[in-house]
Amino acid sequence: MRNASARELGKKRGVVEPYQTKKTVSGQIEELRETVEKYCSPPVILLGHSWGAWLVYLFAVGKA
Repeated sequence: MRNASARELGKKRGVVEPYQTKKTVSGQIEELRETVEKYCSPPVILLGHSWGAWLVYLFAVGKA
């Protein structure tokens, strides 16, 4: 279920809230990459909170 922030963003932009299933950091980064490639078109803005923020950072700097 989308949270209030996602609903607000979704009024003007597409929003994807993937559910992470992998148990390793590299697995979650790869899973995020696959989701972005499948469902997004550039430019892509990634947002996260707590662990999600770290995951987005690691994804952006290519630490797979």
